[in-house]
Amino acid sequence: MKKSIVTLGLVVFLSVSAMSAEPMAVPTDDHAIGECVFRIAKTQGLRFQTDKESRFGAFGVGHTGDPDFWAVQLACEAYTADLLPRMAGVQREDGTYVLSSALISEQRAKLIVLRGSNWTGAGSVTESTTGEPVDRYRRFKFCIVRGAKALCGWSDVVTHLSHPEKSTLQKVLRTLESIEFIEG
Repeated sequence: MKKSIVTLGLVVFLSVSAMSAEPMAVPTDDHAIGECVFRIAKTQGLRFQTDKESRFGAFGVGHTGDPDFWAVQLACEAYTADLLPRMAGVQREDGTYVLSSALISEQRAKLIVLRGSNWTGAGSVTESTTGEPVDRYRRFKFCIVRGAKALCGWSDVVTHLSHPEKSTLQKVLRTLESIEFIEG
């Protein structure tokens, strides 16, 4: 009898939960970097340094020297034809993002296509190929484009090649893909 009541309670709870018309909203914060005004998902420990008066900003988790530290530098740019190759190492060909010709010869370059709720973008991951192997790392550069504006940036170290299991690239990508531009 007691088992039946618990089972019935669980079924009712699951049914009511499934009937909810509104999906749970992800908490967000609004930020402005120059003319780029956007909303981004709150992530535990995420800190912002932004300034509407400047076209530069940054966000990150942790502090320099922490093992789980990562940071992204940002710049609000006017979208022009040469912006993507210059800032992100990518270009558009027939409506598709591809690695820019300067990176094609670099064998370890990788294209990453980005999509948000109201923008598209792309970036490139490149590996350092000189110096001691223990000191080599991967760098990520990107631009996300909305109309005449682009939010471009970079993360100098998304992976130390000596510790690839500690890559922060997926955390950076999830945070970027949560961005929604706000008209303003």
